[in-house]
Amino acid sequence: MDAIKDANKTVIGLYGMGGIGKTTLMEKINNDLRTNNSYGFTYVIMVTVSATPNITELQNKIAMRVGYNDLENESDINVRAYKLNERLRKEKSTLIILNDVWKRLDLNKVGIPRDRLPLAISVVALALKNQEEEHVWRVFLSDLNEFSPDDLVGIEQEIYTPLKLSYDHLISKDVRMCFLFCSLFPEDHVIDLMYYGIGENFVTSREGVTSLDYILTLIDTLKTRGLLLDANKGELYVKMHDVVRDVATFIARNDKKFDFYTNFKGKWPMEGESKTSMRISLMENSIQQVVDHPKFDRKKDEISTLK
Repeated sequence: MDAIKDANKTVIGLYGMGGIGKTTLMEKINNDLRTNNSYGFTYVIMVTVSATPNITELQNKIAMRVGYNDLENESDINVRAYKLNERLRKEKSTLIILNDVWKRLDLNKVGIPRDRLPLAISVVALALKNQEEEHVWRVFLSDLNEFSPDDLVGIEQEIYTPLKLSYDHLISKDVRMCFLFCSLFPEDHVIDLMYYGIGENFVTSREGVTSLDYILTLIDTLKTRGLLLDANKGELYVKMHDVVRDVATFIARNDKKFDFYTNFKGKWPMEGESKTSMRISLMENSIQQVVDHPKFDRKKDEISTLK
């Protein structure tokens, strides 16, 4: 209750083992606050999320509680989220209790307004969340203070540095490759990594471990670091935050071990632009044919292109 009174807190987390009384406690808080207006909340709303959240249903329940009917004839989930967000922001203070949350829930996709922690802070927090040793935090902080990349174009160093360090702390080469490969896709693209991963050999299988097992492990690792996002189309499909993608593109183009080149909605890359590139993405282009290019003197099977 002290946390609820604190105007500086916008999100409060309550967790514990099953059966310990979390829902009972939330129901009591919900009932007490709805009858006691001294806290200043215009609305107190409690909804159940469950293990398989239905975003549309959550939106409907919240909208109904605030007397908002403009969602009834809207089917686009993103438009619904925008409208609900705008409606809730008109209220001075609203408390929304989300009960039975099993996994990370993107409040923006529901339409619940909040100030989304700065991306750089979020990524650093996720990178270090399981690190209890103080020396690990000191080294990371030192790296943040001393890191000074050259030739950054269009990327703020305050954003680039923590993202690059989070990438550097990925131990597995396969998970790094998986991350960088996502830079070959346009902004907001829904990415299915399975077949590309097999082709690029960062998705493998072995006795007792299928290719599906392995790609899901890579995806989970990147999601828990805040480097990939759920695309809400199934566990194999992911998206990449625009800023994270900019950093991934910069790393991929400048890391000679990987040699990536992306050229969205442009002309065929000239020799100087892609001289060392082993992977070229020409997605969302109107290019009709491959022009003469010294790069393609190599055997065709040495070059992979995303169409």
